[in-house]
Amino acid sequence: GFLAEENIRIRDQPIKFEIRPPNQLVESEIITEYTDFSKEFKNFNLEVEGGEIPESQVITAFGPNGIGKTTYAKLLAGIEKPDNGEIKEKIDIGYKPQYIQTDFDGTVEDFLYMNAKGYTTNLFRTDILKPFDLDKILDKQVSKLSGGELQRLATAVTLSEDADVYLLDEPTAFLDVEQRLKVAKAIKHIVTRDDKAAIIIDHDIVFIDYVSDRAMVFYGQSGVEGKATAPIH
Repeated sequence: GFLAEENIRIRDQPIKFEIRPPNQLVESEIITEYTDFSKEFKNFNLEVEGGEIPESQVITAFGPNGIGKTTYAKLLAGIEKPDNGEIKEKIDIGYKPQYIQTDFDGTVEDFLYMNAKGYTTNLFRTDILKPFDLDKILDKQVSKLSGGELQRLATAVTLSEDADVYLLDEPTAFLDVEQRLKVAKAIKHIVTRDDKAAIIIDHDIVFIDYVSDRAMVFYGQSGVEGKATAPIH
């Protein structure tokens, strides 16, 4: 139904919050390791404990704003160079930045055809296109997409890449609760099926709880200094 006076739409289907069973971690092959990282800017300093990135697992990174999570992502992705620290084994990283900008002139279908690997396959349709609800906006101009639609498109394209690790900075931004759970399931399925790994920066606790196998906690003083733990169970 719809309450015109309150501008509220009433759903005809319930949102189901699934209770995830305790995570039974098994020994996984290590995709790569990284040493302690440090990066100093004019007004901010970040220190990150070294850790491992195992295959078939999702690592989530959370903490307050301005504490260095996006800087950590840029260090791993090679966009920023650390003052100290390194990734021990060279790996391919699929990176979705926090803020999405594009001047693409065309439809969502055009964009996927040009940028998403395997777009025309049934596997892409079942594992990415439908879970991200992109099949509903294929004819829409990319320049006309909302913030949530653009996030879903960018995350979907990143997950189509042939990468060892998917590094996703706030993939649930602007998404409603139902879309967030769909995205969580899709990421988890792809990472587990293909023996990949994902590192996800996000603020949504429900999403983090559902998708996470390991977690990194960022702490410190926002805008001044940040510290981060290694990925822990």
